[in-house]
Amino acid sequence: WLQRRAGGLAKLLRRAGVGPDTVVGVCLDRGPDLVTAMLAVWQAGGAYLPLDPAYPADRLAFMLADCGARALISQGEPAGGGEPVQVAGMAVIRLDDPAVARASAQGRAEAGARTSAGQLAYVIYTSGSTGRPKAVGIPHGNVASLLAGTRPWFGFGPGDVWTWFHSPAFDFSVWELWGALAHGGRLVAVPAGISRSPADFLRLLAAEGVTVLSQTPAAFHQLLAAEADDPGAGRGLALRSVVLGGEALDPGRLRGWYERHGGGGAVLVNMYGITETTVHVTYAELGPESVAGSWGGSPIGRAIPGLRAYVLDRQLRPVPVGVAGELFVAGDQLARGYLGRPALTAERFVACPLAGDGSRMYRTGDTARWTAAGQLRFTGRADDQVKVRGFRIEPGEIEVALVAHPAVAAAAVTAAGAGADRRLAAYLVPVSQSEGIPSVGELRAHLQRQLPDFMIPAVFIELAALPLTRNGKLDRAALPDPGRARPDLTAAFVAPRTDMERVLAEVWAEVLDLDRVGVEDNFFELGGDSIISIQTVSRARASGVYVTPAQMFEHQTVASLAAVATREVATDAEQGPVVGEFPLSPIQRWFLERDLPEPAHFNQAMVVEISEPVAPETLRAAVAAVLDHHDALRARYTRYGADWVGRILAAEPNDVLWVVEAARPDARDERAYIESRASEAHASLDLEHGPLARFVLFTRGARSQLLLVAVHHLAVDAVSWPVLLEDLSIACTQAERGLPVQLPPKTTSYRRWSQRLAELAGSAELAAEAGYWREAARAAVPLPRDLDGRNTIASARTVRAALSAEQTSRLLREVPSAYRTQISDVLLTALGTVLAQWSQATAALVDLEGHGRGDVGPGIDVSRTVGWFTSIYPVALTGADRDDPGAALRHTKEGLRGIPRGGLGYGLLRYLADGLPAAAGPEVSFNYLGQFDRAAA
Repeated sequence: WLQRRAGGLAKLLRRAGVGPDTVVGVCLDRGPDLVTAMLAVWQAGGAYLPLDPAYPADRLAFMLADCGARALISQGEPAGGGEPVQVAGMAVIRLDDPAVARASAQGRAEAGARTSAGQLAYVIYTSGSTGRPKAVGIPHGNVASLLAGTRPWFGFGPGDVWTWFHSPAFDFSVWELWGALAHGGRLVAVPAGISRSPADFLRLLAAEGVTVLSQTPAAFHQLLAAEADDPGAGRGLALRSVVLGGEALDPGRLRGWYERHGGGGAVLVNMYGITETTVHVTYAELGPESVAGSWGGSPIGRAIPGLRAYVLDRQLRPVPVGVAGELFVAGDQLARGYLGRPALTAERFVACPLAGDGSRMYRTGDTARWTAAGQLRFTGRADDQVKVRGFRIEPGEIEVALVAHPAVAAAAVTAAGAGADRRLAAYLVPVSQSEGIPSVGELRAHLQRQLPDFMIPAVFIELAALPLTRNGKLDRAALPDPGRARPDLTAAFVAPRTDMERVLAEVWAEVLDLDRVGVEDNFFELGGDSIISIQTVSRARASGVYVTPAQMFEHQTVASLAAVATREVATDAEQGPVVGEFPLSPIQRWFLERDLPEPAHFNQAMVVEISEPVAPETLRAAVAAVLDHHDALRARYTRYGADWVGRILAAEPNDVLWVVEAARPDARDERAYIESRASEAHASLDLEHGPLARFVLFTRGARSQLLLVAVHHLAVDAVSWPVLLEDLSIACTQAERGLPVQLPPKTTSYRRWSQRLAELAGSAELAAEAGYWREAARAAVPLPRDLDGRNTIASARTVRAALSAEQTSRLLREVPSAYRTQISDVLLTALGTVLAQWSQATAALVDLEGHGRGDVGPGIDVSRTVGWFTSIYPVALTGADRDDPGAALRHTKEGLRGIPRGGLGYGLLRYLADGLPAAAGPEVSFNYLGQFDRAAA
């Protein structure tokens, strides 16, 4: 009967376009109809997406749209009498529709579509730290591997009776449902009312003769308590296997079970697992001796057949026995990845350095340690993820939903208590201190429109400010106990309290052009960006405070940055002239491999006005000092066949300063003459013989002087210009006063930087990134074009658009603050939306240019180093949320944050390690230079 109905439904699904890897939503309660629907989806060749009917309609609609579901199988009216879930372009098949009922009844059992082990079997959503749930795609072969690997150990067979206790949207139910049916057993769908009554559930277990029970520890502890209160409720139990999983287990709390059942009861097994590895990963049999002694973590045993468990350090090296590290899982049951989220997939599913066959492993985020007996102990999380009643929850997802309420300025969510008493607590900072936070009823109603019930906090506590650690992160340990909240905390502008905070606040105010900066103000919300952050590092160092660019991103307030700042310079920078050959960086190789007809004609230049005239000999001394100080300006590039070699001279032999009298009676003649001599200056640069930099001082009679500085791009970039001009100004001032020129301390030389990149290119950690970049390149879609022909200036047209000063100010300051992001994310979101719409594609691939001065190891600091550091790497910009700018921005931000090493690894793999093949790249390049006028001022 069931297979006949499934066959009829499968025909309807095929007519709706369901086929291999097509997702079909199944929104039904536990029972025969749900099993029928799932089998129908498989017979049609698709993958089912289990949806809990109790979930909010908005969340169900998001899941269906996010995974591109082709159809939805449902029945009856939505819970609460709301509107039926509907997504544009999706077929809805309601089992209570008479036409559907007739088609099901007239169906017949059939083999259905041919299915391979690699095709998707189901998709399950898990909580996401960014506020967006993520879809995990599991192939058929994974489920088969799970059941085949555990069958011999458990001895499952036709005589077993299983319970179907958990929500179909919780992956524990995959084990319960298919474990029973695939082994020929009987499956008891537990009614919702009984599942919430431990005493009634005990009676059901005895009455149905259940032999295999799967429970979270919290639920099982409730059963134990019910049995202790009413020993008769559990009389006649036929249990032979109790499978515990879903959250950490305290073996000591099993004492009551062994006291009542001794050695004659069911075997208790603790299994560790995660959705991304198909339910279960490890197993540990727990005997009566398990309740005694100190475990030092939850016992999770060893990997089930077909899987491998590794405990690794941050460099992906195995840790010694007894030492905690991050748990990684490799083998047959790894998910395909996160649907539609290649960046997150690449971040979590990484190359396994221990297998040697290019296979993947999953980064669980859990910490564990090995015992001397070869058993695993779960010790906690490496991040803030929590588990409540077996559900894996990212507090960040709830926090994002809370701050979406217009009356909530900030939020933090934690889990308090243990076992069945474990609950979520939300701490809220109101927008208005006088009005406070909304009522609990309003907050719950707000969250219930977006989140399932298990993610709704039990308590809501008002705070005036969230506590922070010394490094500026949320101090969850300092949040008040949910029963003893302190509502009288105050928050206001906080002036600097220490000398370190004073220096940093003054530097921030200077760089950001603000009257004052408080120690709790966020750098990026004040209008800062990645380019300005490097200038801030440089200015701070000039004031005697040492911070790194990476710390600017990690510690975004003055207070948190001051906690990690030092008065000591911790770099290996050589302060004298740097001389000798150096390996070319990826960006230099990218440029020279283009084999331009005139490679020396690729310059950057700036013209500045000198309001108070400077004597040519003073400027000449200043220029000489700047060339001595910045080694990249003395470089030479020589071609040997197809290869180029870079070397730095001890001194620049050429006279790089020209002094030109440009005054003319007619202003147009004067401008034409200046432009002519400027072109000569540009053309005078020579990669092999030098110079790479040319300075031209234009005198114009009694009027102010103009200074042209032209530098080949191989030796300068956008970040270099403020440093170069600042040092030139310092040197001029000192030389004019007859003082020896003394410039700020040098940071790491370009030569040492290039050497460090070469070292990094040969590392195993970099090789693990290759898969991510290969996957990223697959998003390339040719852009539409009207004509074909040579790409020349003559064939180009320019379209210009501009924002007003007010619009620009709001874009730079208000938008990043509102969305807690950076301006470059906003601009990239706009670009991705337009390109995707133009090309009619789901995503557009662009080359993203970054400043490239990221963290490449201890002792390396290039915040004041002149040179070309740009990194270029492909990024897929989605257009999926083009009608919702806020969602599109969050999608872009999430994707960019998931790029490994900030994109630096792509150039290393492509040009230094030969780890990526040359391929047709994106047709659009994006480069945000930052607020360059402020940088050059």
